[in-house]
Amino acid sequence: MVLVNRQYKDSLFRRIFSDKSDLLSLYNALNGSSYNDPDELTITTLDDVIYIKIKNDLSFIIDDKINLYEHQSTFNPNMPLRGLFYLSELYQAYVDEHNMNIYSEPRLRLPVPQYIIFYNGTDDEPEQMTLYLKDLFESSDAKPCIDCQAIQINIGFGHNKALMDKCCRLYEYSFFVNMIKDNINKGYKLADAVEIAVNYCITHDILRDILSKNRAEVANMILTEYNEERHLKALREYNYEKGFEQGLEQGLSSGIEEGLERGTKEGLERGTKISEIKMILKLHAKDFPVTDIADIIDADVSRIEAVIRLFDSDESLTAEEIADML
Repeated sequence: MVLVNRQYKDSLFRRIFSDKSDLLSLYNALNGSSYNDPDELTITTLDDVIYIKIKNDLSFIIDDKINLYEHQSTFNPNMPLRGLFYLSELYQAYVDEHNMNIYSEPRLRLPVPQYIIFYNGTDDEPEQMTLYLKDLFESSDAKPCIDCQAIQINIGFGHNKALMDKCCRLYEYSFFVNMIKDNINKGYKLADAVEIAVNYCITHDILRDILSKNRAEVANMILTEYNEERHLKALREYNYEKGFEQGLEQGLSSGIEEGLERGTKEGLERGTKISEIKMILKLHAKDFPVTDIADIIDADVSRIEAVIRLFDSDESLTAEEIADML
């Protein structure tokens, strides 16, 4: 059994492209260059910089460019702000390493920043898009003094074929992740879906060196990534439903006579309770642990266990019937 470390996660993407040869191949594929000496890369990844429990993937300098590569399994319009934070750390480290004086002449010579996001999620995103920091600012006539742009590239299997043809490792990574998703869609549990994909890829020489040497670690990476992605997706879904209900409750309660308002409030409270039970059962059916469900819907573990216990004793029970029994 693979144990999942929820305190910190590395990513398979980072593990693959931490190898200088593979990273150089990816850079060449993106930039149409033909560098062949991996030692021309200067790795600048800051290992102690962690956002949202996810270590930043990769950064390096080559050809007077400082490149920041990030992998994302969910779309995030705030990536330019993350990039700004991380790039500022990189430039500070660069200035310190080269003993540069920012308080006097002459003019400093700095590498040009390039920020690339490799998207490999389940949502239908375009082949490539550019995200801008300026789009996050409040509307104003004032012109912002800074901007940061992030180029998002869809590396889901079947996307950006020309790029995949130029970088074999990227294609193999995309194939491997897609096979896991396909296995899940066929009804396999996540751990089994990963195990089947690992065995197939090792047999067919796809990421074979990494998968065979780091089998348990790779499985742990995938399980952690996928579980956190599911957690965030479920949290967004629950918050949406909860927000809708609260908005409905507020809208109905305004302007209604006291007696009707009291009855409506009681009905809405029951509706909210039933909606919560439905969400618990939905997450339970997807094998979410009780503690994760508690985090998502912000409820006591004991309450969730009571709902699951009732349902497991009689799976014909509806959410409404369970609500009446609690």
